[in-house]
Amino acid sequence: YERVIVKRTLTFVLLILIASALGGLPFSTMDDLVNFATNNTALFEPDEVEFADPLNPTFYTAYLKTVGIKDRVLNYIRSLVGMPPRVSWPTKEFSKLLEGAIKEQVENSHHKKTAIGKLECKYIIWGDLNGSVHSLVNGLNYLREKKVINNNLVLSPNYYIIFNGNIVGTGSYNLELLMFLFKLMVVNPEKIILIRGEEETGVLWQSHNLYHELGVKVSRSEVDYLTKKMNQFFGTFSNSFFISYKDQHQKDKKILISFKGFVELDLNPENVISTQIKSNYLPFSYRKTNGLSLMSPDVGVTTWAVYSAPTYVAKKFYEYYNDSFSILEMAINEYDWLIRHCYKS
Repeated sequence: YERVIVKRTLTFVLLILIASALGGLPFSTMDDLVNFATNNTALFEPDEVEFADPLNPTFYTAYLKTVGIKDRVLNYIRSLVGMPPRVSWPTKEFSKLLEGAIKEQVENSHHKKTAIGKLECKYIIWGDLNGSVHSLVNGLNYLREKKVINNNLVLSPNYYIIFNGNIVGTGSYNLELLMFLFKLMVVNPEKIILIRGEEETGVLWQSHNLYHELGVKVSRSEVDYLTKKMNQFFGTFSNSFFISYKDQHQKDKKILISFKGFVELDLNPENVISTQIKSNYLPFSYRKTNGLSLMSPDVGVTTWAVYSAPTYVAKKFYEYYNDSFSILEMAINEYDWLIRHCYKS
């Protein structure tokens, strides 16, 4: 009996050492991201749970089916001691990057709400990504080919990226997307603008898939800490971003970029807001789009709507299939400004 106990103990220790030696989740370069996107399926089949919300699916079963050798070893160890299976996640690295992202947001908050429009500036705008890391990687890889961003994630001069809300959501790679976003922010201080969407509120994200992912990938003792830090991070997001400029008559004008638009934000355009770019998302309906849509003007304000990721929900219920982002380019005359749409089915 004692020999059996010793044998099991040695086996347990050996399995821990083997699992610890196996690799983690490096996201340091574009090549790392492209490799991850290539080797991991973009869409998981959701769990079939009775009374589940079809617009907010979970992916527990799919996560556990796709684990590698490391997770299989660790889950076997967990089964020996009566613990539920999990998907390994580099919590320490993620927490460190999250702290760095919060610091960057706080230190550069004055750059994240308004900017003086300059002719040389170009603003890359992503709409709802909803946790779809593949859509972001595909778009950034295209921008790398165009020399807008390099392999070390550094943006070219005069380029800015705006994430216009719902960065997280119904997709199945929320934590991976956030980890990459943190690194993108650290190497591009002041150039990554984060706008709050519906999913960046504590009420929603803590009942949707980002929180579910924490439950599968992070130990129980760390979930509370990361929940607190995620709320702190989302709390640094702005509700809007303004680009100020002077028109051909030297009058002050602004372009508003926000998730909801000025009507929902209870802002008065006062003949100052000339154009707004907002999300295509509506809480109780959906507008057919290919990723960028020219909408009916709101109180005379030119209105564009953006959407970016073909998640399981977007494909199944909205028939949306494009990886999409837009680029706003300034010109001397406001009528010559260009909004370029980049998309791929």
